[in-house]
Amino acid sequence: LQSTLICVWGHCLLQILAGGTVACFCYGHTGAGKTHTVLGYNGELGLLGLAASALCVDLQGQAALHLGLRVAEVHNGRVVDLLAGDHCTRREMFVREDQLGQMHIRGAAARLADGRVEVRPLSTEYASTAAEAASIVSKAVALRAIGGSGLNSQSSRSHALLEVELVTAEVIRWREASIRAESLLVPASKDVEAALADVLHPPAGADWQLWFDALQDTKTAAQHELDASVAGLAAAVAAGPVGVGGTLVFVD
Repeated sequence: LQSTLICVWGHCLLQILAGGTVACFCYGHTGAGKTHTVLGYNGELGLLGLAASALCVDLQGQAALHLGLRVAEVHNGRVVDLLAGDHCTRREMFVREDQLGQMHIRGAAARLADGRVEVRPLSTEYASTAAEAASIVSKAVALRAIGGSGLNSQSSRSHALLEVELVTAEVIRWREASIRAESLLVPASKDVEAALADVLHPPAGADWQLWFDALQDTKTAAQHELDASVAGLAAAVAAGPVGVGGTLVFVD
């Protein structure tokens, strides 16, 4: 696998370090070695571990850059976040399409203590060394569905989506701000739509127009906050060191 990485992935790693995106899609019948190739087996590093190690070596001396890792499992028509929570637990996710036709993986809506409705994307864990990245991936892999096959007693019974992104502290901060802002906008937009459809009604005795204007103001304020956070994120990427935003995606 080391020689494969050098021969096949050498130029790809350079593209990631320049801020580009590279994807590797493994396919084949059960037992062909897809998961073995990507994640390794019996202590042997797979392409993901080797690539993370190579990236960490190249990032030495660039303290501002970190590796952000996301891992999802697709199994029996369900999508699961394998890095959810402080102790990396399985969290069911949903695939959503936005108005532009872009697909997103999102968790279920949860109402927070302050009344906000939050919808989280895939969890991200951060690493600065190859060992830290390997530890994160190991925790996720331990939660994957497995079973036996004629060729492998520990054959994965699912597909995995693994992302490694080069990020900075500013990118992390603005991305969290975007998530919070989106959590405000989504329910505010639904309230306005429900009011227009005569599904949501004002409290008894309240003036409908004043009540609806308040809903619109809430939606507008949330949209402004989201626009500001998205602009902040774009500025953080533009002002970051060469390579920020570079992403490596594996699918097995």
